[in-house]
Amino acid sequence: MRMDQRQELTAADIVNNYSLTELTAIIKEYGEERWAARIASFIVEERASKPILTTTDLVDTMRRAIPSKVRHGSKTHFATRTFQALRLAVNDELGALEEGLTAAFNHLKQGGRMVIITFHSLEDRVVKRSLQRWSQEGLGRQKLRIITRKPILPTAAECESNPPSRSAKLRVAEKSLGENREG
Repeated sequence: MRMDQRQELTAADIVNNYSLTELTAIIKEYGEERWAARIASFIVEERASKPILTTTDLVDTMRRAIPSKVRHGSKTHFATRTFQALRLAVNDELGALEEGLTAAFNHLKQGGRMVIITFHSLEDRVVKRSLQRWSQEGLGRQKLRIITRKPILPTAAECESNPPSRSAKLRVAEKSLGENREG
């Protein structure tokens, strides 16, 4: 799950070494998983007898943690949110996104526009809050004028022809001096 294989922290480290509280927080915050506490509890219980070393081991543990009715009643695989949470934590993806947005803002020329597409709610929340903060406070005298007050969403036709686009949100902002107006 590491974007950079030289990085020391792995998902296995998190799963096998983090406390129940830390695991619950990661799965709940980054995975937005309703069953976070129960999943974390089952992980801690499982690893007490043997380390969880493979994705199959982790999925089997989660299969026992999440009720059958919930597992079978969802469009997505029941492990998706937990794996997302681990990936986000291992790579500090939200921190990297914030750094990238700040760098983009700093390199943007006067009148230049930022166009950002996000694919899940956590990313979108970081983008939205950053844009709002820069539109109000700016960085020095530079401010950002938000062009799209609400995100632009894919049309039904686009979702039909490109199913992964269903979660995409597009936001646009323009670098400006002085007074800020939302568009």
